[in-house]
Amino acid sequence: AGNTFVDIYGNIVFIVDLFNVEQNSQH
Repeated sequence: AGNTFVDIYGNIVFIVDLFNVEQNSQH
């Protein structure tokens, strides 16, 4: 138990990484 925070944090990092890739591609 207690893995919910880890899963949510992992999803946030994954989404943020995708946004960073899109910004780099546009630039």
